[in-house]
Amino acid sequence: MTEVLIDSAFGTNKHGYELYCVFTDLVSLPLSYLLLGTRGVQEVGKRGTRLTVRG
Repeated sequence: MTEVLIDSAFGTNKHGYELYCVFTDLVSLPLSYLLLGTRGVQEVGKRGTRLTVRG
């Protein structure tokens, strides 16, 4: 079974972006990084909505 983990760090830069990193149990290095800017967004669950894949 492969597990995918997303780790985040909030408030780590002066521009207000949140840093997300994608890991898996198959690789010991991060697979992807994402800077997410939701400052000023007036929406309930704004982080979850932005991170959800829509198809």
